[in-house]
Amino acid sequence: MRRERRRDFETRDGKLMTLFVCSRLLGPYAHPEDPRLRPAGRMAKEVIKQLQAG
Repeated sequence: MRRERRRDFETRDGKLMTLFVCSRLLGPYAHPEDPRLRPAGRMAKEVIKQLQAG
């Protein structure tokens, strides 16, 4: 899916949506053993860097 929607994910709106999904996974109701926590955390950090860079 990431390959197919690459152009969408690379836009500012796409990055914001990615960050939103990551925040849902990392939020206060996250289960500490959820295997998606680490990848979501890494992705969130990367997206934040990209958004801050402009």
